[in-house]
Amino acid sequence: ESQAFGKQAEVLRAVGQPSKKANKQPGNPKAEKDPVLASAGGCNIFTNFVQYGMKKPEVVVCDNAMPPWRGVSCGWLDFIVTDPPYGVRAASKKQGRDENSRHVEIQDAASYIPSKVSYGEDELSRDLLNHAARSLRDDGRIVFLVPVDLADFLGIDRAAAEQGADCGKRETLHDVVHPKGGRKKDPRLCISETTRDPLLLDEKRYRDFIPQHVALELVGASLQVLSGGLGRLLVTMRRLPRST
Repeated sequence: ESQAFGKQAEVLRAVGQPSKKANKQPGNPKAEKDPVLASAGGCNIFTNFVQYGMKKPEVVVCDNAMPPWRGVSCGWLDFIVTDPPYGVRAASKKQGRDENSRHVEIQDAASYIPSKVSYGEDELSRDLLNHAARSLRDDGRIVFLVPVDLADFLGIDRAAAEQGADCGKRETLHDVVHPKGGRKKDPRLCISETTRDPLLLDEKRYRDFIPQHVALELVGASLQVLSGGLGRLLVTMRRLPRST
């Protein structure tokens, strides 16, 4: 029988409790009467496992930037499925402390909640693929989502088109969605979810937007078009056989 493991940095979600924002929202009468949801304790990370009659996963409260997993030379996972934080609604964070912040003495390690610092897109991707290379067995798969700006696919200078300025450097996805000076909508980036534009559907062009790792081989990728001229790639990579 297969066993699922997962990690979650937020304590409330790890124990199946909704966020403060979700608690303020009115309840769903249909969901409250659903026996599957009731047996899972409501809508939480265990609901899908209960719905499909699968064994509940073991969830570890940890940060992928500081993985607690014990190293196994031949790998110990068959698959990794994940949806990394995009840093779009809010900047991505990881455990850490600003070098300029004051020293903090931990009084009670059991109740201590570590501080957080910014987690860049490139650093996040590197940590994820390093974890996959270490943990996957030979020929194991990792499936994950990569956010993309469709303006890059189409050769459009988003900064010049929407903000009337040439920034000169690549923006983060958060800056693209929430520019400081506001923006005007570029009609060229109003793209339908069912678009047949060859520039967007050519998988060979996706490689430039997908992080790479010497121990992982790209199997395939498909694009989902989102609003605002953004999208995300569903990426599958394979762990190459280790040298004996």
